[in-house]
Amino acid sequence: MLSDADFVITATGGMRAIAEPEFAHLPHDVILANAGHRNLEIDIEALAELADAETAPLRDVHRFMLGGRDTHVLSRGALIDIAGGSGHPVEIMDLTFAVQGIGAPHLINADLEPGVHVLPKSLDDSIAAAKLKSLGINLTEGRKEQADNLIDWVEKISL
Repeated sequence: MLSDADFVITATGGMRAIAEPEFAHLPHDVILANAGHRNLEIDIEALAELADAETAPLRDVHRFMLGGRDTHVLSRGALIDIAGGSGHPVEIMDLTFAVQGIGAPHLINADLEPGVHVLPKSLDDSIAAAKLKSLGINLTEGRKEQADNLIDWVEKISL
């Protein structure tokens, strides 16, 4: 229940998951963060209109005073993994771009049916190996019991 929450993370993919009807149920000193859908899951405009005052006591923390209750919103409702702190570190983005760069030719040349496809393990492994090599890390072959069963898992879910 919202009235018992210390921390609320939205991750619905929808808009206004936390909006005016929910604000009345938030306890004093609750922290709100958005991990779901652009900057729209927490209705910041409605919260600002309802608030008696708004302050920014810390970088990326906005406090909205609603009567005698404080509501703290991280990154003013923007996606916390991108806007909070320093956003995505380059160590993550280089891998993301590598997957896109290697994956695009595969999608073009593999004659795939329309739908969602998993990048072949060999391509994924080559990206990981290149990244590890750039860090001076060499891995030995994994043991049989360490084999990745991701493909088995992906085939079981409905894409």
